[in-house]
Amino acid sequence: RIKKAKIGKDVERDRILAEPELIILFQKLPTAGMADTSQLALLLQLATIARIGEVLSARWEHIDFERRIWTLPETKNGRRHEIWLNDFALCQLQKLKAITGPTQWLFPATRAKKDRPDFADHVCEKTVTKQVGDRQRSNGNPMSGRSKNVDALVLPEGKWTPHDLRRTGATMMAELGALPDVVEKCLNHTEEKKIKRIYQRAQYEGPMREAWRLLGDRLALLQARADGLADNVVTLQAA
Repeated sequence: RIKKAKIGKDVERDRILAEPELIILFQKLPTAGMADTSQLALLLQLATIARIGEVLSARWEHIDFERRIWTLPETKNGRRHEIWLNDFALCQLQKLKAITGPTQWLFPATRAKKDRPDFADHVCEKTVTKQVGDRQRSNGNPMSGRSKNVDALVLPEGKWTPHDLRRTGATMMAELGALPDVVEKCLNHTEEKKIKRIYQRAQYEGPMREAWRLLGDRLALLQARADGLADNVVTLQAA
C-alpha cells in the first residue's frame, strides 16, 4: 500500500553486461541449476531484446519460422510489434520447440491456476527474474524453498537482471553500427512525433532486420568463444 513517491524517486538502471561477462554467462548458465526452458528464455531475450514478460508470455502461433518473424500482437505501448529472428534466436526457439512445442505457450506453467484448474496458462512473468536473483546471493543464505546455488550466476561487474540483457543487446546493436533510431524501433519504443512515427514504419524495416542480424551473429561468436570453439574473438568493451 506504500506508494513509490513516498519512498523516493526511481533510480534508472544502466547495467550493461560487457562481452567478457556474456562469455562467462554463457559458460555458467548450463551449470546454474536452472531448467532448460529458463536458460532458453534468457538467451532468447538477449537475441531479440524483447521484455522478459513478452518472452515468457509468447505463444507458438505467433512464431513464424519460415518468415523468421515473431509477432507481438499487443505490447507495453499498446502497439503490435514484429521481431525479426536472427540465427541465434532461431536456434533457441528450435531447442524450445522440442520441449514445449505440443502446448500453446513457449513457456507453459507447470501447474494450473487454483481458480482455473482446467486452464493452462504461461509461466509467471516474474519466475525467471526470481531464479536469476536467487543465484546471485553469495553474501547471504538461500531463501526457503529456493535454489541453493547462491552464486551460480554471479558476474564480475555485479548484480544483473533479465531486463539488463535487453539493454545489453540494444547497446551491442549500436556498437555494431545500428543507428540510434533503428535500435529504438527494435526496442519498440514509441516515437513521440506522430508524423515521424508513421513514416518510420516502412522506412526502418530493413535496417531493423540488419540490426537483429548483427546482434545474432555477434552472440553466436561469443557463444562459440564460451564453448571453446573460437579463440580469436576480440571482445568489444561496453562504454
